[in-house]
Amino acid sequence: MSIEEIEKIVYEFTRKGFQIEPDAFRKLVEIFTEYREINKGEIINKIIKRKMAESIQSTFVTIKDVEDILPKKEELEDKIEYEDIKVDIEVIRDPGNEIKILEGIEGFKNYFLNRYLKLLKIANSRPSQKSFTTIDKITNNGKDVRVAGLVKEKKVVKDKVILEVEDPTGVLKIVSKQDNQNLTPIEVLPDQLVIAEISSIKEGIAYSTRIEFPEIPDKGFQSRAPEIYALLLSDLHIGSKSFQKETFEHLLHWLQGYHGDKEIIKKLKYVIIAGDLVDGVGIYPNQEKELEETDIRKQYILAAQYIEQIPKHIQ
Repeated sequence: MSIEEIEKIVYEFTRKGFQIEPDAFRKLVEIFTEYREINKGEIINKIIKRKMAESIQSTFVTIKDVEDILPKKEELEDKIEYEDIKVDIEVIRDPGNEIKILEGIEGFKNYFLNRYLKLLKIANSRPSQKSFTTIDKITNNGKDVRVAGLVKEKKVVKDKVILEVEDPTGVLKIVSKQDNQNLTPIEVLPDQLVIAEISSIKEGIAYSTRIEFPEIPDKGFQSRAPEIYALLLSDLHIGSKSFQKETFEHLLHWLQGYHGDKEIIKKLKYVIIAGDLVDGVGIYPNQEKELEETDIRKQYILAAQYIEQIPKHIQ
């Protein structure tokens, strides 16, 4: 174990008002060193909760306190038999040099158009899909037309849902009943592409009988490749006071096979973390008030300690 990890054990107990006795401390270090995939945070939290629940509370954590909480050795050694799946990774295209950050109005317009066209392509891939009318072509007399647009704003008023949607040609306000065939208000999110069947338009407001979401077509292909899974994560913000520490440690515990569906874990080969692994320092004014750890180096050390707990068969 690293010095930082050892210091963290002591810190977690002292910040709750407990002192850990030498024998108990050595036992924890021994187990945490031998079984690196064990969820350290969960074990420590269980010991603390048990101590705090004692009728006659002692401020000393004894070896008995530790042994009562630690999993039995047989349980620790009851490893999952991970499937030996060899997977070749091929980088089809590296877009690194093509990515450009466009700022201001022009950047926003490009982002909007790119997102709209990609989602529209998914919607158009359905064999039964009818053609769409662009918003600028709709008139007050327009009816029985279909519009595809990104949700700009959503309001729920009594039994009605009011959506403001936009496409590259304009913005349209659409009113629909909540009992609409395919629409559940809570499911509609900003920037989501919706397809609306317009029955009538009065004074620039469109009334819809059906609103739906484009579905990704199920092409159902046959493959001889082994079935593998990837876990996608992002925006962990380790180092922030808002970092969901207990939730993330619970996830690590699942990856280690201590709970949940072990059949999934056997086939899980990749964990992909897409950005904002740590919160950073000095990103915006007064950020330090929201940080649990104000040293950027220590944020990365903590992140590395978490990642180290991911089982070795997972890349």
